[in-house]
Amino acid sequence: MKIHLDLKRWILLSAAAVFGALVLLSAAAKADQEVSLRFSWKLKGEYAPLFVAKEKGYFAEEGLNVSLNEGAGPSAAFASLVKGSDQISWMPAIYSMQATSQGMPLKIVALYNDSAPLVIVSWSEKPIRTPIDLMGKKIGMSAGETGAVFMPILCEKNQIDCSKIQFIKMASGATVPAFIAKQVDAIPVYRSNDLPIMKGKYGDVFVEFDETKWGLVAPGSSLVATNEYVAQHPDILVKFVRAAGRGFEFCEKDPLEAANLMLKQWPASLTPEIVAEQIKGLTGAAVRHPGKPIGYISPDVVKEGLRELKTAGQMETIKDENLYFTNEIVDRIGTSGAVR
Repeated sequence: MKIHLDLKRWILLSAAAVFGALVLLSAAAKADQEVSLRFSWKLKGEYAPLFVAKEKGYFAEEGLNVSLNEGAGPSAAFASLVKGSDQISWMPAIYSMQATSQGMPLKIVALYNDSAPLVIVSWSEKPIRTPIDLMGKKIGMSAGETGAVFMPILCEKNQIDCSKIQFIKMASGATVPAFIAKQVDAIPVYRSNDLPIMKGKYGDVFVEFDETKWGLVAPGSSLVATNEYVAQHPDILVKFVRAAGRGFEFCEKDPLEAANLMLKQWPASLTPEIVAEQIKGLTGAAVRHPGKPIGYISPDVVKEGLRELKTAGQMETIKDENLYFTNEIVDRIGTSGAVR
């Protein structure tokens, strides 16, 4: 009888040990899905959906261990993706589109702004409220700046003569000080970055010209991965995009709390209120496509964005549109966030 009981106990203990090992292996397998994301620029409120997804545990619920890394420009982000140091990048979609046209094996897998939240700010004594008001003004711009790149498109779509506008070329970072000193009449800025900082410092004293309302289509905030990663790890991308979408929805509902969550991980000098306004700049420019999840990429938006880039002299040739983006990831996520 004792031998029988000892055998039974041994079997039970062995079964428990095997079960425990399986649980640990399952947890380890889940935790092993590490993903490194590289932003294309310095940290700002625009990136809050991903910080919220990390802080609220949305990534962890998907079995992802995500690291979020500050950027140093799109070129550095491209290099990191191609080398495999990072798997995903958050960047303006137009940068990815330009890179793809130049032969880089990249694809947009989610798009959050059909057009970047760009505005031209001016002073009330020389206001720019409509395209015709641009005529004769001195506009400060740094090389390669999105607002500068697409000015010919604004002129074309609104039938104004760009040669009647004075474009003052400046070093990166010099445009805002020059504008505040009234050395130029206006500058282009992002609602999701510089504009809230300027308002926080100087007050709501600027006249704002919304470039999107006057026809600009410059595809903005997006998630980008290499063709190889998209082909080999679609399940990980689905999990990542779904969690990011939940973060985006949280930002829409409570931008101030989203700002506080972000600032837990980002030791910035900005107040939560300013970061919240940057977040509103991102979410306010979002376009929801009926029956589609957050991050859906409109082929028409990509097509027009490519046309505008070519018209503005930012790419020589336009390749097959399917080389620039894929909806295969977001199509696997229902509008409620469930996997299809």
